[in-house]
Amino acid sequence: MSRISAGRVFAAAVGTAAVGTAAVGTAACSAAHAQQPTPTPQPAAEPAAATEPAVNPGRPTVTDVANLTVPGYLEMESGLNSVKGGAGLSYQFSQAFLLKLTDRPGRTEFRLSTDGYVVQKTSGGTAAVTTGTPNGSTVVAANTNSFAQGFGDTTFGVQHLFVAQTPKTYNLAARLEYKLPTGGSRVGTGKSDYNALLLASKDYTDKFHADYNLGQALLGRPNRSSSVGQTFAPAAFSYQVPHGFTVQTEFYGFSGSALNGTNIVNGYGFTYTPRPSVVYDGYIGFGLTRSAPKYTVTVGRTFFLERLF
Repeated sequence: MSRISAGRVFAAAVGTAAVGTAAVGTAACSAAHAQQPTPTPQPAAEPAAATEPAVNPGRPTVTDVANLTVPGYLEMESGLNSVKGGAGLSYQFSQAFLLKLTDRPGRTEFRLSTDGYVVQKTSGGTAAVTTGTPNGSTVVAANTNSFAQGFGDTTFGVQHLFVAQTPKTYNLAARLEYKLPTGGSRVGTGKSDYNALLLASKDYTDKFHADYNLGQALLGRPNRSSSVGQTFAPAAFSYQVPHGFTVQTEFYGFSGSALNGTNIVNGYGFTYTPRPSVVYDGYIGFGLTRSAPKYTVTVGRTFFLERLF
């Protein structure tokens, strides 16, 4: 999705100069004398205001960005998510957040996310349950409880930017994640998951941006000691429109596994940037396959918590 980066630099300088002369002549051959008053002290030029850094939201689309956050700034993505329908899922509501911090060289980003507080109801069998990120859908897990609520799982991740964008190249990055089943079997699988993700992003013009992901997950199976693999492939496109808004669309899919069927979703979102350090967003996704959620709705924001270094 398009990153909107803006700042205003203000400078002011005030300067005056005064030169006065007086000539006194009394007779031929007399000398003229000029008087020069002491210059009035002038105020020094004010230093230019620092450019406000811009956040780097991966929200609201499921597709994430390859570029990293501003080094040294602790950035937070938070969102309210609602999911209706899907393979065995009646509904799910979650309050998720993600913390991101990039090292000083600007090449490695450290990530901590949680599902937050989760309320869900399943209709029996295997359910497509979202885990791990504020936008609500990175890995499909399973849960067979009829009704459950509580704090969800926690995911630790690290993302490294290998290639920075140039007019001829993309931002290219890779991410590794480990999901700790802090939600237990009530609002999750009760098993650990491992995820690997390749990310590419490109500004094709100053208004049109695209993100592409390709991931592979190893998902723990509930009540078993084995795991199953699942492939994840999304793509998102965004376009800047006037007044700080960006409109987005995406397609994403999960391959079928022993936990659930194939999921294909088409989503539409927007972002609003009142200033570079804060971005608000909204999103709705529609399932295109039987096992996919009927719809997914999320609203949230991305902002800086603190500058750490």
